[in-house]
Amino acid sequence: MRAGKWYVALLMLAFWLSGNVCMARETMTEAASALEIPDYLELSDLEEELHGMTEFSDLSFSDLVLELLQGKLPSGISGLWEEVQRLLFSYVSGQKRLAVQILLIALFSAVCTNFIRVFENSQIADISFYMMYLLIGTLLIGAFAEMQTLTGNTLRNLFRFITLLLPAYVVTIVFSAGSISALGFYELTLLAVHILQLLFIKMVLPLIQLYVVFLFFNQLTQEDLFSQAAEFLKTVLEWILKTTTAILVGLQAIQCLVAPAVDTLKNSTAHRIVKALPGVGGLMDSAAETIAGSALVIKNAVGVAGGIAVLLICLLPLLKLGLSVLLFRLLCALLQPISEKRMVDCIGSFSDGVMLLMKTMLASLAVFLVSLAMITASVRGG
Repeated sequence: MRAGKWYVALLMLAFWLSGNVCMARETMTEAASALEIPDYLELSDLEEELHGMTEFSDLSFSDLVLELLQGKLPSGISGLWEEVQRLLFSYVSGQKRLAVQILLIALFSAVCTNFIRVFENSQIADISFYMMYLLIGTLLIGAFAEMQTLTGNTLRNLFRFITLLLPAYVVTIVFSAGSISALGFYELTLLAVHILQLLFIKMVLPLIQLYVVFLFFNQLTQEDLFSQAAEFLKTVLEWILKTTTAILVGLQAIQCLVAPAVDTLKNSTAHRIVKALPGVGGLMDSAAETIAGSALVIKNAVGVAGGIAVLLICLLPLLKLGLSVLLFRLLCALLQPISEKRMVDCIGSFSDGVMLLMKTMLASLAVFLVSLAMITASVRGG
């Protein structure tokens, strides 16, 4: 008799649970049909911050997520190309003026130096060279300082965006896969943000500046005094960038291999227990699969939208740095036949410094972009 009472109570509990699950299933179905972003994601703060992180005024993170939920390609991305062209054209116009100034100064220096040396007055020729060299160096140092500031601000915006994206994205991982995957991704991503802030902003950027200063003073004198120190700094910087990127991406890859498998095992066990309930087990299991599938679609949409936003945050700064490198290389090619080797090497050293800034930004972008891609692809629900 006691066993019969327990069986009746268990059946009543199962019917009550099945009613609640059916209501939840109807709610998720309605939400999916309405194609609305769930309120628990709380994307308002992320939306406001994203507008200040990029120069794209029409960029909306909520619209990106909504269009991806509908299975569409983001329509606003195609319209951004015109804005990219406009912003780059204004940037190239400013850099073109700098290039013309450097070119004219270098040409004037070459003419004056060769003319003075005709009269065998090397001291005056050296003084005129140093004056022109310092003048070009002043222009290049100002341009490099702007590019270093641009790189630092972009890295801070990138780290800030990832920190704001984490709560919403982790919630979707909890609903679609489980707490272990969500906790592992949250902890490793926060660790990556802190490590990159410590290494890249506080250590790598000042070392790049020191590297450029060494090369600048090395070309100022006819003797080779600081080339080995500059080469040592460049080797250290490249090792830091490559090692940090490999370690952080490797840790995220290990987490994506282990944690989702554990969550899948837990979820499959829970599904089997629920499915074993007499009468309502199949209904409850199908409702749970529907809810998990909807949560998985939302997670993938938020992950892809986050990857697109990360790319857009770094897109214009990377293009600006790349154009600056090409401009400095073009100046070196134009000045090499007519100007002194030290003048050409000076411009080339600033090009190398900008290239290191570009590599720093690319390393940070790769860490978060690969992490988002791996967690989006590996977490497939239970």
